[in-house]
Amino acid sequence: MYQAILFDLDHTLLMPEVSVQEKLLALDVAGEPLYDAASAREAHRQAELWTARQILHELETNTRMEDDLFLEQVLSIYRKESNVHSDAAKELIDAAILQRSPSNPEPEVYTLLESLQTKYILGVVSNNSTRVRNILQEFNLTPYFAVVTISAEVGLEKPDPRIMHHTCEAIQVKPTECLYIGDHPFDVLCANRAGMDCAWLDHGIFRCEDLPVVPKYTLHTLTDVTAILEPPEA
Repeated sequence: MYQAILFDLDHTLLMPEVSVQEKLLALDVAGEPLYDAASAREAHRQAELWTARQILHELETNTRMEDDLFLEQVLSIYRKESNVHSDAAKELIDAAILQRSPSNPEPEVYTLLESLQTKYILGVVSNNSTRVRNILQEFNLTPYFAVVTISAEVGLEKPDPRIMHHTCEAIQVKPTECLYIGDHPFDVLCANRAGMDCAWLDHGIFRCEDLPVVPKYTLHTLTDVTAILEPPEA
């Protein structure tokens, strides 16, 4: 059915060593936790959804919010969901969000890619900076992919479907011959706009109602994709 399998990068092929929720749950002021599990998850969800709406607005209106204002809006969402509102809490929250956690592939990613590589053309489509090429090389992931499309290099970003079309042209396949795997609502929207099936990787951050369209498939782990591609015989 599919000729190519395309992947998002962050939170799909690469997972942070320390998640945003884990960072938030570790924060306290004088022994009082700033977040519980529910508020940490909701803070992350709301920040991601606001970011998505803002980026979509900028793409549709050809405008751009100043970087400092954009960042302040994101940080204010995390602060709002905190159980403690003080200057000390603000400093801790801001520092936690601004600190970038290293990302690594889970061990099963290699086994999955080795298996898929024998049957499909594999690729990456990521809203990211050029630094991710070094990360892919560092973790010996580059050889698995026939194409790696990075938004910063091509001047296009999800959910603009042209970034998918650009990738399809590079590997000479039609969008309808591709399956895109990603965790973000933008991944679902971009694939849909490009005429491509999407497998949404549900990490429990976003809700079904957060998705702009219904994905073809829902995964709970990346390796669940094998059941889609190779369904058990009746």
